[in-house]
Amino acid sequence: MLRNLHIAHRYAFCHGVGTRGVHFRSQSRTMKNCKPAYALFVFSILAMFAAGCGGSTGPEIKLPPEPQAASQADLESLYSQISVQLQSAKPGSDNASQLAGQLKTVGSELAQRAAAVVRTRLSEAGRIEGRVPLGAIERELGSLDEIERYDADVHQEISRDLTRELESTKAAIDSRERELIALSEDRVLPRLQLLSMLSALSGTGSQDQARYAQERDDILREVSKEAEEAI
Repeated sequence: MLRNLHIAHRYAFCHGVGTRGVHFRSQSRTMKNCKPAYALFVFSILAMFAAGCGGSTGPEIKLPPEPQAASQADLESLYSQISVQLQSAKPGSDNASQLAGQLKTVGSELAQRAAAVVRTRLSEAGRIEGRVPLGAIERELGSLDEIERYDADVHQEISRDLTRELESTKAAIDSRERELIALSEDRVLPRLQLLSMLSALSGTGSQDQARYAQERDDILREVSKEAEEAI
């Protein structure tokens, strides 16, 4: 700022404008000396104006009229462009506020789309007595980072839905395990049915599913062995 004032004062002196409005010209100064001072003066004024307004951080970004109809690639590209410009924008400026609003709009649409994909995968996993298999829920809970990056509100909503499903499935598993423990070893058929149910509720690929399946297979082998010995 002091440098800008110095340049302004030099400009005034070169053009014969005194501090009290009295015009004077120095015969010893030439236009050759004054022109650079004038150019610097104009540049400093423009620089101060740009800084005060937040400046332009890049080409103007225009959002599509209907973000829902835009392609995934276009939205992802827009999100990256806006993020880059927002990092360079002056905090609190009109430009920063506009960019933040655009980022929210694009990010929300991208997050909603990603959340819809998660819900589709859960529906395709199938339900066991109205519950989503535990393994499927845990996989989706571990893949929500992208949604959180795009929109915290959408991330919170899908996380809440998944947690609700998780608690429901875990409650069903706990209930079946208590029933299994209460059964005596001679209740072979009910035990096999419960173990099959527990394996399904645990979900494909989970350690619990493998454990329940192994226990079920052990019972079947034992029953088969006893049948052979009885013949």
